Amino acid sequence: MGVYIKNNRIKWFQYLLLTTLIAITGFDYFFLRKGYLVSLFIISGGYFIYKRFRFDKFIVIFIAIVILSQFLQFLIFNYYVLTVGISIFMRILVAYFIVKILGKRFIDYYIQIIYVFSIISLFFYTFYIIDSSLVSILVNNIPESLSIYGHNVNIIIHNFWMYNSVPPRNSGPFWEPGLFQAFINIALFWNLLKVKTLMTKKNIIFSLALFSTMSTTGYLIYFMIISVYFALIIRKRFLGWALFPLFLVVIVFVSKDISFLSQKIEHQLANSNIRNTRKNVMRHGNRFGVALRDLGNFIEYPIVGRGRFARTKFSQPIDINNSNTFHQSNGLTNLLVTYGLILFILYFTLLHMSFKSAIEYYGGNRTAAIFFLLLIMASSFSELILEKSFFIALTMLVVSYGKNNMPYNSIRKD
Repeated sequence: MGVYIKNNRIKWFQYLLLTTLIAITGFDYFFLRKGYLVSLFIISGGYFIYKRFRFDKFIVIFIAIVILSQFLQFLIFNYYVLTVGISIFMRILVAYFIVKILGKRFIDYYIQIIYVFSIISLFFYTFYIIDSSLVSILVNNIPESLSIYGHNVNIIIHNFWMYNSVPPRNSGPFWEPGLFQAFINIALFWNLLKVKTLMTKKNIIFSLALFSTMSTTGYLIYFMIISVYFALIIRKRFLGWALFPLFLVVIVFVSKDISFLSQKIEHQLANSNIRNTRKNVMRHGNRFGVALRDLGNFIEYPIVGRGRFARTKFSQPIDINNSNTFHQSNGLTNLLVTYGLILFILYFTLLHMSFKSAIEYYGGNRTAAIFFLLLIMASSFSELILEKSFFIALTMLVVSYGKNNMPYNSIRKD
């Protein structure tokens, strides 16, 4: 009995660590308050030391490369903010500590956490659809201390910000629906890989939550996942590859019938006109215009990048006191311009290695790792997520799921 209680406490502690890692990555209440990152660093690091985990060569080399990159940027631009540098290494170490502590439980626990948050989000979203006044009463009584930017009204476990859009959009507990869809699609991908069955309770909940985000990127990724499921997971290749272009055609017609999606796509494309890129980036900060601007800045320092600071990242003069003039909304090109081509390639190489090792662990087709990589790239094209702790942790899963590890089907499930 005592052993069971101890193991149960460890399990819930590990759940708490991973939930907090997700929270400091994308929950408004947590990621804007740096004290939570520091607290998680101390707790996870203390547990890492207490349990006498050993540092792998992997993390030593990883940190050494980042230190070298930061040093070269300092030499080139003669500018560096120490507190920003410290936060970078804290995020890397927090991700590493939690990956090591959870081991092969990381994916299983992640699926369960996103499943719970999906249920919570659907509960509030459904109530709002049935009778918006019920949710409005709750929102109107939320303390101002939980409101971010004066409008992201949330109760920590759920964000009501996009409920006023037409149609209402489900953000879950994250800062916006686009980020929620990324976490849902990752969970769906992993769960399909694990159970190899489409029609399960979890997958249905994930699908309903995903569709309630009204995210065009999320829909595209979702249909890609379903195609990969048929083609690579249950090996009905013809059906899988035939479905994806069909899904694309359906999305085009559906988006034209849904005014919100149609206007969103037209707005993004119109404002990406290369002749007006800088003006539109300042005015709209859309993903296409920002990508063009980032690529222009990247070309000048392609190897080591331009750093995380507004005064070094942009070749054209900007107003440091006005964040609208250097707004970032494209996480993919932001990573490229910030850290340069070498670290950009290293980041996605590690992601691919980690995904491939996890897929092998669950007995899947390694080719699926390429599509998992596309999932992350597509999601990051409109979200600044790649430098966040959870996504850094994804690059490190090879430590837990790499070679010389017993496959999932040969060990007892938790």
